[in-house]
Amino acid sequence: DGYVLRLYLKRIGAFYGWDAYYNENGQLVFKFLNPTKVSAAQNEYGTNLSGIKILIDVGHGGRDSGAGGLMPNIMPEAERNLLLSALLKIELEKMGATVLMTRYDNTTVTAEGRCSALRNTAPDLCISIHHDSASNQSNNGCGVFCFNALSHNATVNVFNRTRASGIYKTTYKKWHYFYLARISTCPVVLIENGFISSPIDFTGISDYNTNVLKAK
Repeated sequence: DGYVLRLYLKRIGAFYGWDAYYNENGQLVFKFLNPTKVSAAQNEYGTNLSGIKILIDVGHGGRDSGAGGLMPNIMPEAERNLLLSALLKIELEKMGATVLMTRYDNTTVTAEGRCSALRNTAPDLCISIHHDSASNQSNNGCGVFCFNALSHNATVNVFNRTRASGIYKTTYKKWHYFYLARISTCPVVLIENGFISSPIDFTGISDYNTNVLKAK
């Protein structure tokens, strides 16, 4: 009815996700996600993610094959997204994280379905896996994107680790209004893991061992 409710934070950085919804009693509920503390561990990453839930959004799938790239009938984007997501899941689970994915096979997931999965699972972090494409085959590199300020720190971390790996010729970080990235439930980082239309990037995209390195 024209009312505006503003909440002012007393302490910056006290949470990094929020949601608002009406419960079964018609009451407006605000839900805030507090940062989870990460401890050290004796593994290859030196990190313990036990108690942390991560959602991997596997781009495209089913009726939506995504970018066709250089080998559209053998390695469409949707198939490459699923492979890299599965490898990423393995690495995160090595550190003790609970990892969920928006799809586990070649099935269709709508944009609304992905957003519902994010809100319903209420993870500590969401990583959306994609591969880019362009009409100009000279376009190459890995892009790391976010939409809101809550996702900025996670995006910077992913960008820095990816750039330091040396896997890509170029790595860039940008703001974008991708559909899922607008959800504020938790930090959402969307990664375009190379151009599937680029001969430079496709060498790594089509190689299993390189995908393992990308996941790491």
